[in-house]
Amino acid sequence: MKLLLLQPAAQFAELGIDLDRLRPAARFGTLRPGSAPRRLGDVGAVVNCIDTSVGARRAVEAAARAGVPRVYLFDGIYDVANAYRNPLHRRRGIEQMDPLLYTHVACVDAWSHAAFAALGARTHAWLPARAAPEDGAAPAPGRRAAFLVATARKPAFDAGERRRLERLLRLTVEALDRLGAGYRFRTGDAKLIRALGIPPERNDTDEPFSRCLRRYDALITTPSTVATTAMLAGKPTATLDYRDGPLTQQTGWRLHESADIGASLASMLAPASDRMTFQARQVAHLASRTPVEDFILSAARAGPSEGGNGGRRPSLEYPLRWLYQNWVKPLRRRP
Repeated sequence: MKLLLLQPAAQFAELGIDLDRLRPAARFGTLRPGSAPRRLGDVGAVVNCIDTSVGARRAVEAAARAGVPRVYLFDGIYDVANAYRNPLHRRRGIEQMDPLLYTHVACVDAWSHAAFAALGARTHAWLPARAAPEDGAAPAPGRRAAFLVATARKPAFDAGERRRLERLLRLTVEALDRLGAGYRFRTGDAKLIRALGIPPERNDTDEPFSRCLRRYDALITTPSTVATTAMLAGKPTATLDYRDGPLTQQTGWRLHESADIGASLASMLAPASDRMTFQARQVAHLASRTPVEDFILSAARAGPSEGGNGGRRPSLEYPLRWLYQNWVKPLRRRP
């Protein structure tokens, strides 16, 4: 049986997949229209790591129709705001993991691990290479500070959300200044850098996150996989809470405008055992994980499947929405 991996080999290698374990069964690339029945004939499982790719979604739906097991590998935590409100996804007419098209899902956060299992998928706890904390107790060389203030690659999805995030970050920085705690930033968001006046020497982006984290005592972050890395490393971690939507990942501290931010930050420097125990439990599912390559190979051995959505046939909603957004709607706007 073959494995069809829907992205280039380099992309899976970057996630930390041991491709040598999957060869010679693995081949890479999406399906051309009309070629699915022929190309899926000897495929034991289809593996995807970008659910918001239109081409990959088509291949996954074709595999579902053919009864071929489908594996999805999350590259980070499942974030509800990103899944439903990211403008890039909306332009493609896709909502991440909705509908659930997969029989097997490798999850980073505990919420996804439980939720997708309840929907009928087989789930597996795994950690992409970029999210793994760096080994070694000694701090990494370089300038140290008490707090690292980090953001996701895209921390805001509309103007109102950006305003709330900037206001909360300013309140946090003011509280850090009053506390006299050293801090630096880690963000690639150009608008935030301009709005907060972050100079290059205060923006710690030269090294991988897992390495630079070793120079700090605590992390403050927007909802992001970096919180998982920090909690696995035993760092007190706070989430900047500027949305009204659900959080699928909880940390020991939450910073929002109605909280006493100064007191929260002070408590992170001498963290209580109950909060650190809570954090450890948030990432406990990752402590004894088995290799994800075993999970992929087990999917290929599972045989024909009815698939995700609790056995229901995959929905045609996403391709119809994509067709409307990209073809029908632009034509309607023409004079």
